[in-house]
Amino acid sequence: MAVVLTTLLVGCEPDDICAVSTPTTPKLIIRFYDAANPTEYKSVENIAAQGVGNELIYIVASTDSLALPLKSQSTSTSFVLTKNYVDPTTSDTNDDQINLLYDVTQVYVSRACGFKAQYELNQALVATDSDLWIQSIEISTSLIENETKAHVKIYH
Repeated sequence: MAVVLTTLLVGCEPDDICAVSTPTTPKLIIRFYDAANPTEYKSVENIAAQGVGNELIYIVASTDSLALPLKSQSTSTSFVLTKNYVDPTTSDTNDDQINLLYDVTQVYVSRACGFKAQYELNQALVATDSDLWIQSIEISTSLIENETKAHVKIYH
């Protein structure tokens, strides 16, 4: 009886369920700063973020930071960041496009969770237009492996 019980216990494997607390593919963290005082955070009023070629609008809020997903099957992602977004057909919005270039590495997490993407940010650019509200952009942490600190700083 003891041999059968030991065999059953040793032969058991943990459930193939990925725990909610397991780190997954991280989002890009953007922090907004005051261009006149670069060490101070500065909220953007009613900001909306939309991936270029994507209909989904990620956020409409006044905030000093954003968490946005990057494409894991590509080496670039572009977002249109809209300041003063309420209703794009009737409001005085200001759109600026940021372009992010990166390398993607697939990192094995576990059998239950599979793989997650990890990014190495190479370049962050603001597309030129006639009415930029973004004055400059810089990479603050190039390795995107978690969401604990900002990866990109935008000054406005």
